[in-house]
Amino acid sequence: MFQYATGYALARRTGSDLRLDKVSGFARDRAYQRRYGLDGFSMEGDAATTVERFPFLASRLFSRLARQPKALISSLGRGVIVTEQVPMSHSEGKKTGFHPELLGNELGRSVFLDGAWQTERYFKDSAEEVAKVFRTPPPGSRRYLDAAKEMSNGNSIAVCVRMYEEAANGAGFWAAPLEVYTKAAIEASSELRDARFFVFSTTKRLLDGKLLLPGKIEYITGDEGYDDTLGVFWLMQQCTTLVVGNSSFYWWAAWLAEQSNPKVKIIAVDNFAHEDAIPDRWVKFPIE
Repeated sequence: MFQYATGYALARRTGSDLRLDKVSGFARDRAYQRRYGLDGFSMEGDAATTVERFPFLASRLFSRLARQPKALISSLGRGVIVTEQVPMSHSEGKKTGFHPELLGNELGRSVFLDGAWQTERYFKDSAEEVAKVFRTPPPGSRRYLDAAKEMSNGNSIAVCVRMYEEAANGAGFWAAPLEVYTKAAIEASSELRDARFFVFSTTKRLLDGKLLLPGKIEYITGDEGYDDTLGVFWLMQQCTTLVVGNSSFYWWAAWLAEQSNPKVKIIAVDNFAHEDAIPDRWVKFPIE
């Protein structure tokens, strides 16, 4: 979603056509085994052809043969490829993940974006349009609608826990300890009366009894029957307070919630890859 929003905003600024590579990044995602899953949104841009995807492959091969990391901006015969420069582990330390070069028109009209681009600063000038693209209608399920009604009473806290249990090759280092989510949620509840906690995650099994929250808890997880991805995405946006960890899925639910309701409070566990991922207006909660 960050990749689309960044590309969409850049295409608007430069007057370029937008192409979506739905193959390259997923074909080599051995750590998280992700698959493209944005077909449920009404997005602009045609799918990139094999020829249009070739510069990504060429750039990776050249970097491997040269035995050196990719530069931020590299010239190609058809334009330029921009490769995000961010830390790949916490041991590399927090640093800026924002490259202002993407905000101007100096790159030209043929640009290939290679990265996660996990900050709203790349698309802030198109925020209203991006919000329309990713805003989803209410699901048809009565269960989801009943849960949303309970969340709308002003004392609801969404605790969005990213477990990284599917991560391979040690990539789960991005997961924050569960006690951090607990502390953040308790801090959020201190301003509410009779806070109600809605825990969003992949499975209740790994969390039950480990999140010691001071109030009634309902788990919004697949093993509890909440298996409609877009329905869950919509449901998170109905809460008045959100505690989110390092997850694009949860980040976007929080961002869209505040686009609809500026009074929504967002607490972000500070385990994102770089310092620009969390907007300044959100509350940063330390992991230590």
